[in-house]
Amino acid sequence: MKLIPSAEIAGSRFIAAGSHYFVNSAVSSITQAQKEKGSFELHTYYDSDTPQSTVLNELLTEPFFDDFKVVIFHLTEQKGKKSEINFKVFMVDFRGVFIITSEDAEKAEKIGKILSNYKLITEKKQSPREKNSAVQALFAEHKLHISLNTAERISKAMAGDMALIAFEAEKLSLYYHNRTPKNDEELLGHISVNLHEDRWGFADAFLSKNMEEALKVLSRLQEREEVATILFYTLPHYYAAIYFRLKYPKFDLYKLPLLKTKSFIVSKSAGFTRFWTEESIAEAISCHRELEVRIKTSNLSYFDALILLLKP
Repeated sequence: MKLIPSAEIAGSRFIAAGSHYFVNSAVSSITQAQKEKGSFELHTYYDSDTPQSTVLNELLTEPFFDDFKVVIFHLTEQKGKKSEINFKVFMVDFRGVFIITSEDAEKAEKIGKILSNYKLITEKKQSPREKNSAVQALFAEHKLHISLNTAERISKAMAGDMALIAFEAEKLSLYYHNRTPKNDEELLGHISVNLHEDRWGFADAFLSKNMEEALKVLSRLQEREEVATILFYTLPHYYAAIYFRLKYPKFDLYKLPLLKTKSFIVSKSAGFTRFWTEESIAEAISCHRELEVRIKTSNLSYFDALILLLKP
């Protein structure tokens, strides 16, 4: 999705800040633009497992076979945690392109003041119409032409999560391939998280401790694994919102990187706090993590994992 205007990706030093989806789009736009300049090596690092000296050495080392390098340095430190990185070292002259990314816009702005010769690209707040237009444009890129009203319905069904919406657009483009849907209603019928609200119905029932209703919702899904996957990974966002509401009632939940683009979940979570304690939500988080490990290391399906979550 072309979120970044061409004028913003001219240059060779960047700091990209925003949601995970926006950051990935920014990196993609920048690297695509570099292809016009020649061949390049692409190197990606994360501050969680790479010292800044390694990144600096990469920048100062000439490429072996290509014309130049594109080096990406993802900052993953928790918000509010003081960075141990000395960003001034990245003021050094080097050939190639360097992109620093962060999901913490406030931290990115501070880094931008240190690295004054870097171009700061930040995610802009959008009006509801602009968001719907962005969804419409995203589907159009996949040769799926939908109305603004349909774009709004898809956005609401997925709580405005552009990463999920992008996944859905890509999946539907593969489904339709060389044909087009008869109309928007047909296309909507193939949305994994359909507009019958089963995704939210399950979350509402489960987080209200109504396990019987949650089981009924799962039975309607008929073991559709792609929907179960989305359901499974929706719950941690609720867990985080409920936990912080219980432990820090006055805390601004939108400051959490996990929740800053999840306004629907943040607002809904307020109604679930009475069903949970700090201890019980911590147990739910632990159980969820254990099931995720089992999914990745055994034959446990996401659908079966959701069934197990319902057991006392």
